[in-house]
Amino acid sequence: SNASDPAADDAQRKELEAVQAQEQAAEEAQARGEAELKSAPAAVEAARKAAEEGAVRERRAREDKRLTCAIVGPPGSIKGKLCELVTSTHAMKHVSGGEALRDAMKAGSDAGRAAQEARKDTGQVPEALQIEIVGALLMSDALLDCGWLLDGLPRTKA
Repeated sequence: SNASDPAADDAQRKELEAVQAQEQAAEEAQARGEAELKSAPAAVEAARKAAEEGAVRERRAREDKRLTCAIVGPPGSIKGKLCELVTSTHAMKHVSGGEALRDAMKAGSDAGRAAQEARKDTGQVPEALQIEIVGALLMSDALLDCGWLLDGLPRTKA
């Protein structure tokens, strides 16, 4: 007689269901992986492009033979006049720390608004904020392409 054991049949059925569940989970994982792989090239390409652009900008700033200088001195020490003389004979732009702050405030950038608030509250702009504003200007393409002569930074007394 070929009568089957109900307990053995139940165990086989459960084992088959477990195998089927594992296979289904593996198929779903593979489908998710394929979807991630399809979107990964675009993300990888965007990250590569951003890194390449950053590297080009840094390389230009380091390798360039263009002059980047700063003139420091107390108020009234003819820094502005010296900058005019130097920039008239060299291919570089005069960057005034005070003018950069005023331009940022006028443009209404986040840093400009923060500078305006600080000036309203304390009468001066924190040095870190000055450096952020002027630093962004100095790293702009326009100034990286021609070089610069900075004066008026920092604007706080030491």
